[in-house]
Amino acid sequence: MRSKFGWDLPPGVTQRHIDEAFGGDDHPCECCGHDPADCICPECPTCHEQGNPVCYDKDKGGIRHSSVEPMKYNREQLIGQAKMRIAAWHLHIEEEQQYIQYLEQGGESE
Repeated sequence: MRSKFGWDLPPGVTQRHIDEAFGGDDHPCECCGHDPADCICPECPTCHEQGNPVCYDKDKGGIRHSSVEPMKYNREQLIGQAKMRIAAWHLHIEEEQQYIQYLEQGGESE
């Protein structure tokens, strides 16, 4: 079967495997918050991928997983997701504090 992007990957190989092999994926797993090399997500019984949000959310994966119930996040995954949100909030707060300092030091407003 041909991909809508114009290329095929061998069975069982995903773009994530390619990214990991070439070091191109430096973001944490969206499902568990761990480094992709240390992902703790279980393998999907339908597509056999690990750490793919499509496997958990019907809204994101209706085409591939329409005939089965979505997987449910386990406790460790939910903790990892919460830690990722906290880290993002800390980063946002830090950026806002830097912006305040910039304005206080005479920087121009946008």
